[in-house]
Amino acid sequence: MSSVRVSNGDILQWKVNRQTTEEEDMANCLLGIFDVSMPLIYGEGYERAMKRLLREAAELGRIELQPSVNTERLVYWSNAVCQMSRVE
Repeated sequence: MSSVRVSNGDILQWKVNRQTTEEEDMANCLLGIFDVSMPLIYGEGYERAMKRLLREAAELGRIELQPSVNTERLVYWSNAVCQMSRVE
């Protein structure tokens, strides 16, 4: 599979309308989009699951994270936007 450039906005767009029963599934629902296989660890929380997903996708060359991108900030921002969209 070839590398795909993905913007932060693209990641949010894919998951913004997802509804999950477990918070980790908000990250796990993106596994197929990034063609990533990783263990599902329920109880780890959204932030840890999303960090693992981004790290794995980058290591496999599925996405390119710019050196200036702070993964924690990306995960926090992503979660905040999704929470706001659920309230509306």
